[in-house]
Amino acid sequence: MKDFRINFDDYVNAQHLFLGWKRWLIQLSILPFIIYFFFNNEISYYSSIFISFILVLLAVFLVPSLNRKRLRKIYISQKYLQKNITVKFDENYVEWSTDTGSDKLLWANVSKFKINKKILILLTSSNIMHPVPLSAFESKDELNRFLNLLSKHR
Repeated sequence: MKDFRINFDDYVNAQHLFLGWKRWLIQLSILPFIIYFFFNNEISYYSSIFISFILVLLAVFLVPSLNRKRLRKIYISQKYLQKNITVKFDENYVEWSTDTGSDKLLWANVSKFKINKKILILLTSSNIMHPVPLSAFESKDELNRFLNLLSKHR
């Protein structure tokens, strides 16, 4: 594997992959308010459409923007994410190394893994993840070997 650094986009992709459908709950929670204002007989038709439109804009644009700002603050505060990382793996474990230390993880201790087009995350518990950008793999064969080791030890 190539050395890599988790950039902000990698971090955001990992968080979205980690949270999955849960991140949409905030946006969908605005839906009852939209329905209420749209079908409320005490509010004029045009006012209810206007209020509903504003709430839709909040759900579609503002909530994700606020989430991205929150993730940026977290990313900046986590200095270890911004270091060069070397990953080595064999039949028994995967090891992350930086200039300040290393961390070994036995394949058997990986409870789940998730992958998308840009990043792979290893989950060791319900709230601990280890992100690895797919660009860190030298080839598709190396990625497939990594995924096979993950699947084999689960």
